Amino acid sequence: MFKRLLKHQLKSTWKEFNIAYGVIVGLALLLILSIKAKNDALITISIILFACSALALSGLMIYFVIKLFYSTTYGKQGYLTFTLPISTHALIISKIISALLYMVGFAISFFVSALLFDLFLDSSLIESYLPTIGELFDIINANPLTFIISSICSIISLLANLVILQFVFALANTITSSKKKVWIIILLLWAVSSATSIVSAFDPIGLQLCIDINTGHLIFLDMYDAIASGAVPFLSIWDLLISIGELVGLYFATVYLIDKKIEIQ
Repeated sequence: MFKRLLKHQLKSTWKEFNIAYGVIVGLALLLILSIKAKNDALITISIILFACSALALSGLMIYFVIKLFYSTTYGKQGYLTFTLPISTHALIISKIISALLYMVGFAISFFVSALLFDLFLDSSLIESYLPTIGELFDIINANPLTFIISSICSIISLLANLVILQFVFALANTITSSKKKVWIIILLLWAVSSATSIVSAFDPIGLQLCIDINTGHLIFLDMYDAIASGAVPFLSIWDLLISIGELVGLYFATVYLIDKKIEIQ
């Protein structure tokens, strides 16, 4: 049932997003052709269209997340959603995976646009990037564990942010059923982000995961020792613990609120 639910959620929105991704890439090509044609008016129009489409895609992403996390759970579709033989865990996880996939598509569309700019306008730019790319791969080969840890931590942070949205929507529905719910959600998001910033600033551990530039090994140092020894800090252990705490704690809090505290009309 989880696979069917995920497939249904993607099937109901994939056309809009694929069209949006195609528009981004297509307008990038139009801008390239305008620059090559040296038509100032067409260049101006293309830049405006490209910028507007980027903003529209960002707006579509926000709208999709709100619709995915809120409307289908607490809105008019909520009753039908909860009549399905699925667990709350499957419901939440499927929504998070859907949002992640569309975010990946969002990033890829802009990457392809940038690549087309470099390829068609000045292919020598790509050659100039090769040494930097080579150095990046050398760093990854020399410190594969660093790359893996950084990637995992980035994914954890992104998942934590998506779970925060789920939690805020669920909590808002336990507080009020009035039309002021939007303002309650905004206030809760502000409160959670402020609390996270305050807790992050209060770092009782003080440890950073660093790269020893002499040996290339990973070592744990506080910020002052890292600066004194010339090591390169790249991960705050305290911030990682906060993200894990948000991800796990707020996930199960959301499940509890949906199962025990919210009555879908």
